[in-house]
Formats: sequence, structure tokens, C-alpha cells
Amino acid sequence: MKKLFDHYNLTVYERRFTVIVGLVILLIIHVTAVHPYFAEWGEIRSRNQAKERQLAIFQTKLKTKDALSRQLTELESTGANVIPDARSSQLLDDIRDKAKRSNFKHETIVPQRTSDETDQKQRFFEQKAYSMNGIQTGIQELVAFLEIISREDSAVCCRDLTLKPARGQSDQLDCSMTLVGFFQLQPSENTDVQR
Repeated sequence: MKKLFDHYNLTVYERRFTVIVGLVILLIIHVTAVHPYFAEWGEIRSRNQAKERQLAIFQTKLKTKDALSRQLTELESTGANVIPDARSSQLLDDIRDKAKRSNFKHETIVPQRTSDETDQKQRFFEQKAYSMNGIQTGIQELVAFLEIISREDSAVCCRDLTLKPARGQSDQLDCSMTLVGFFQLQPSENTDVQR
């Protein structure tokens, strides 16, 4: 320190005055530029702790990645029962084909409104229902038809089934049923998926 002051040929009082002025300048800089940010230290510390907790959650989720991948594959494979909307026009033909293969005689298949059609909420799939009323059939044909619907990789299921014995024929049934087809919505059609 003496060498610095010797270089400028300062007296003892000038040296003391220079040191005091330097300390005052440093104190002013500290009070105006550094000290106000000490209050933010607690806020920064709490933000860091929140980020560390979030990081811990992400790391635990990453550890379960393999299990989640297997579950996703399993769910995607079960989603094969919901057919794309492009095939919805073939649903009626599928029902008729299955009825023909099981010798299930039916008069007409009539489209029917479902509660999902009137519901404004968007879902991942939509339903279309078809009713078959006034059918007189044998027990074996009905069972064969229902078995074909449940056995094959089909988007059709039987929701309502009403049976009663046919008048005057002991081996025949009067049957009414509602068949429902499920159709996968495209992401552009499902507004909840995009949000």
C-alpha cells in the first residue's frame, strides 16, 4: 500500500483521506447496487427449491419410463377395437355380414340416436347405434350372431337385448337389440386433446 501512495507522493493525511473517500464510495455502491438485491435471495432460494422438487418428480417419472412404455403399448393394442372414422361407413355392412354368417335373419337395421351425439363434450371416440327390432329367430342363430360380434376384432357391441318367447313357436324368440359402433376421432375433431 505504501508503494502505491509513494508513487503519487502523497502525505500521511492525503493517504488517510484517499482511503476514507474510497471506503465511502464502496459503501455507496454497496448500498445502492448490491444491498437491494439481498431481499431477493430468499425468493431465489425458494424458486431453486421448487425447481429441485420438480426435478426430483421428473427423475422418478423417468425411472418408470419402461413401465409406462409397456402400458402405452398395451393400451394402444386394446385401442384396436375402436376403428377409424373412415371405416364408419362399413359398419352397417359388417353387421349385415355377421348376421348372414350366423344365419341370423333380420328385417331392417335402423340408425338410432345415442346420448353421446347430443352431448357437446368432445371425446376420443364417438358412438353410432343401430337398432334391430321385431326379429324372430332361433336360439342357436342368436347365440352364434352374438358370439361372432364378441369374438372378432370388431368395433360393434350389443348394448340392449330384449328377448321373449315367440307366440306359438317354442324354439323361436322375439328379439330386439341395439348394436353400437365406436369410431375414433381424429385429433383435429377432438378439441380437448388439442388443449
